[in-house]
Amino acid sequence: MGVFSCMKGLVWQLFCMLLMLVAVGVWWRSLDIYVAEDVLYLSLEYILFVTGFLVAVEVFLYTQLPVDLIPDCIPIIGKCDDAMAVGVGVIGAVVAVYGYSQLQL
Repeated sequence: MGVFSCMKGLVWQLFCMLLMLVAVGVWWRSLDIYVAEDVLYLSLEYILFVTGFLVAVEVFLYTQLPVDLIPDCIPIIGKCDDAMAVGVGVIGAVVAVYGYSQLQL
């Protein structure tokens, strides 16, 4: 039972890391930028929506991983990176909602 649960955790971690990489690729493709001049034709609201959504997804995936920027064994500061990540994720979600609400579909 212990080996199975360990393998399940490892598979989940690898899946989250893969999703983090794929999300950046999907974000880039959704912006539809092939040359630098293409940026001029994108609306700011669309960029805010797509980028805010990416930030929120990346933060969610980061919080699922046991790997931290600052190890949790360091008192007080160890938990701060998780709290900051959640704060950044909330800001990303707010930016995405604002960008979506301003889009004129």
